[in-house]
Amino acid sequence: MFSGNAEVQESYDEALDRFNIQVTVRNRTFGTLFGYKGHFKAAFRPLTGEVPADARPAREELRQ
Repeated sequence: MFSGNAEVQESYDEALDRFNIQVTVRNRTFGTLFGYKGHFKAAFRPLTGEVPADARPAREELRQ
C-alpha cells in the first residue's frame, strides 16, 4: 500500500547539448504521488585529489 513505482524517461538533446529527464511516481491506491521534469548538462572534470569518504560507495569491488 505504501510503495510507488517510478517511471523514468531520459534523453539527450544534441541541438541544445543537454540531457532531459522526466520522472513520475505512482501508487496503486493513491495514483500519482509526484513527478519531475527538467534538464541538465553534464560536466566531466578531472579529479584533483582523493574522493571524500562520504562521496564513495558503501561497497567497492576491484574488477579485472
